Amino acid sequence: DDKYEMITKMEKVSKVENLNSKTYFTRGSTALLDAVGKTIKFMDNNNPSKVMFIITTDGLENSSREFKKDQIKELIQGHKTWEFIFLGANIDSYSEAESIGIRRERTSNYKKTKKGMEKLFGKVSDMCVQYDEESCICDDWKNGLE
Repeated sequence: DDKYEMITKMEKVSKVENLNSKTYFTRGSTALLDAVGKTIKFMDNNNPSKVMFIITTDGLENSSREFKKDQIKELIQGHKTWEFIFLGANIDSYSEAESIGIRRERTSNYKKTKKGMEKLFGKVSDMCVQYDEESCICDDWKNGLE
């Protein structure tokens, strides 16, 4: 949305509480570039050894004030060892991802329906497990999602 809040910081996934309507909700506009830029900067300050950065959106950027697409593209391209994933509904995800430097192989559309969201989070869960265990993502990770 148009605000940036970090729900948890650098916690083991097993210690993070499940999201609910009190901790995860939308308010309005999409300040996507600001959220991406601020999170990359936060991660840079914490010097992580391995990063999978997943962007999930159902709308186009329309309210960022601190970052522009060219700045985000430069930040993303400066992190060659990180994995960046772009998942979008109701937009041209491939065009949007490419405009900020994310490869087509790491981009997918999803359907903003109950079934579509279940598929999305199932695929993301599988991808995260594979990345954690094998430090790679197979190019077929999104089969059946679109």
